[in-house]
Amino acid sequence: MITAVGVALALEVAGPHCRAAQPVMAKAGCAETRLGVVLAASPERAAKLLAHAADGEARFRLHFGRDPPKWLFIEQDGEVGLTPKQESALALKGFAARKARLSPNAKKLLAKPAATEAGRQIAQLEGLAGDKAERRAAKIKGEVLRKLVEGQESGIVPHELGHAWFGAAFWPVAPTEPAGQKRYGTPAPD
Repeated sequence: MITAVGVALALEVAGPHCRAAQPVMAKAGCAETRLGVVLAASPERAAKLLAHAADGEARFRLHFGRDPPKWLFIEQDGEVGLTPKQESALALKGFAARKARLSPNAKKLLAKPAATEAGRQIAQLEGLAGDKAERRAAKIKGEVLRKLVEGQESGIVPHELGHAWFGAAFWPVAPTEPAGQKRYGTPAPD
């Protein structure tokens, strides 16, 4: 079962995972399955991301013959990631797999200068000038930004959660890394 809740109703009608996770992002929309939760800018956005995560849950079950560990996926506008305090609090609440990522709006803001410059350079290479160059550059910029956000998340969300699920399922106590080093993925060979 998938449920989505809005901020105003979160404490009244949210499922147990939403209630447990929402203190991390208090003004978030929340959606959950029986195994995990998505926090995002709105209930609609959370539900959309949850559908991708639920697809990943099914694939994990198919490949490993078991449910993925309890999980949390959070989409943020600002700095991405959870603080050590948040990580600990979520772990204590049973969220073994945790992933955070930039929202589409944040990605667009970060990519805008590069997309603008790419549009200008392509228009210049095509020999365009004046209004034609500006229109072509704007069109290219829009295409770059659209491709950056659309069409990828249906694969990226379950892929990134898959890393977290795999690690939490098979290495519940991850081996320690040398000071200052972080591991991408799991201790398994690539």
